[in-house]
Amino acid sequence: MKALFWKEWRENILWAVLAALCVAGAMFYGLRSDPERSGYGIDSTWQGLLSPQLLLVSTFGFPLIGAGLGFLQILTELRRDQWAFLVHRPITRNTIFWGKALPGLLLYILATAVPYFVVAWWASRPGSLPAPFDWRMTEAGMMDLLTGSGFYFAALWTGIAPGRWFGPRLLPLVAACYGAVLSKGYQSFDGALEIALVTLLALIPASWNAFQTFGAFQRENPAARAATVLALLLATAMLSSWVQAGWALVFPRKPHAYTQYMVTNQGELVQVTQLSSSFSKVRTLDGRDVMPDGKRTFAWDDFLSANSVNLSLRQDRYPRPYRRIDRFFQQIHGNVQDVSWYFLQKNLQFVSYDKLSKRLTGHLGPKGFAPAGEAGQAGHFAMDSYRLRYQNFMGLFTTEEALYHPRFIRNEIQEVYRPPVGVPLLGGDRIYTRLMEWDKLGDFVSATPQVLQAHQADGTVLWTFPQPENLGQFSSVAVSRLADASRYFLLYQPDYNKLDRQPPLFFELSAEGSVRNRRELPTTPRQPRRLTAQTIKNACLTPFGQTLWQQVVYATRSALTDATYTPVWNLKPNVRRHTLTVWGISLSTGILCAAACLPLLRSSFFSPRERIAWSAFLILYGLAGVAVFFLVNRWPTRASCPSCGQMRSREFKRCPRCQAEWPAPARDGTEIFEADASPGAS
Repeated sequence: MKALFWKEWRENILWAVLAALCVAGAMFYGLRSDPERSGYGIDSTWQGLLSPQLLLVSTFGFPLIGAGLGFLQILTELRRDQWAFLVHRPITRNTIFWGKALPGLLLYILATAVPYFVVAWWASRPGSLPAPFDWRMTEAGMMDLLTGSGFYFAALWTGIAPGRWFGPRLLPLVAACYGAVLSKGYQSFDGALEIALVTLLALIPASWNAFQTFGAFQRENPAARAATVLALLLATAMLSSWVQAGWALVFPRKPHAYTQYMVTNQGELVQVTQLSSSFSKVRTLDGRDVMPDGKRTFAWDDFLSANSVNLSLRQDRYPRPYRRIDRFFQQIHGNVQDVSWYFLQKNLQFVSYDKLSKRLTGHLGPKGFAPAGEAGQAGHFAMDSYRLRYQNFMGLFTTEEALYHPRFIRNEIQEVYRPPVGVPLLGGDRIYTRLMEWDKLGDFVSATPQVLQAHQADGTVLWTFPQPENLGQFSSVAVSRLADASRYFLLYQPDYNKLDRQPPLFFELSAEGSVRNRRELPTTPRQPRRLTAQTIKNACLTPFGQTLWQQVVYATRSALTDATYTPVWNLKPNVRRHTLTVWGISLSTGILCAAACLPLLRSSFFSPRERIAWSAFLILYGLAGVAVFFLVNRWPTRASCPSCGQMRSREFKRCPRCQAEWPAPARDGTEIFEADASPGAS
């Protein structure tokens, strides 16, 4: 194995070095920083290892390198039947596989991991990028490295498998693609790691099994057989998602209609129905349709813009995706020319970086501005993850203790409101006006569990409004006012999970805060869940076994107090009934698939134990199971029995029905063996 190891290393080291140089060059080019470029969406190099340019290299480059190394190692051995020469050497096929896989993995690490972590080390050094750095940002790149190694083993399997290139031979690469795509769609890093490891632990034994049997599915290693079946199931899941995506393109869903309450510029409360991004219907509360003056349809400018004030102190139950930069810090898009401002999640304070020197210049906290390295002098804000998730950093900055107005141009922060001691601050924001300037403080509102107050910029209270008694049923209140500030409008919005039970509350206030109108608005009920053609199609394509495994994961994580996963028995009754109906369709599809394959299972090709196992597999995995069932089994050539006329396998000497043997071939004078005296011999 040592000689084979160094043979593979010598033959492919130059390719690995070339790939490493390409990866490093592409990453450094993507992270080039130009201080002249500014503005949201123009220069994203401040995101560092999570910038779109660098993620593009790791997302597509690492799988291409892994697959390329795998094909280079195996396809060169198949020319001029060099494979037959290799397997006839005095070494086992197990030695051949690991003699190729181990140096291949080391070359893959050299070509991908080494340049990636060199770039990460460079980005972590002060003066490299005008932005903060957190080593947890490497989680996305490490996930791409792991899924890219799956493409390496998939290429080994695809290269050694017999058959044409445009058929089942490509399924290992499809399975690796499924693991890569699904791992990037997970919110949490541990969930993405689970699917990446499952895919990799399926592809490694499956590719090893392909080396043992030269691609044929034989019956000597149950563990390798199970890995091959799992890998092919992942491939069918990827193909199923492509089918569903194609179906959605050919038969797109109807645009989603969304109904909400808004206030026109004249101060009239209306119910607005939006279809996609257009206003399809505007209706008054008495059911009268209205049209804009001199226009064919309404636009956003026809309604008062409202700022939403948070009314909840609940913790954020949904974590930020592990491939998003706002897990660590968020950029503040202001009018500052020479520095870039960020809100650092770890320190709970604002930090500034010089665009030219690309170094930290200062900290901004509740105590004011402090120079670089003196974070303690600036202080740290008191806030939880839920409040931080929905911050408008260019408006008023809300903490659990006070409202602040940051002035990033002047390196200043002003405390504009602090509730009485012991009273929590729910939220606050500016009152929107069309001529408002972000750097200047205008009128604003603050919310506590007891009152909602409107303030002038100097702190003078314009009015005080008592909160509703059932405030816990609402998540936010939208505050707007007329252009002449003669009337204010408050719209209390219920929590999303209570939209069909808790009606919104609407208040119209005078300039002094007295209630002119109070209305409990009709609820906007959710559309009932129905079995559409697309729902039935998705249920037929989704294996019942996949659903059961998903529920096991949900139940386990729910038991570990992870509120982001809800098992079926904790769903609402109507949602649970719909879910169980979909499960019934999926299970029925599996039963029909098992019944359709029953004649094949009852043949002599399968033992009684294998019949039971395959029947359960087909019930659990339905249409995907049928595809895998035909792919992994090496079906024998069949011919008509000369004795009974029934179709029988050529691999068996005797017919399973009449026990007759195959007749001896007719003599044509070319025989080179002496005739045997036994009857039927040739």
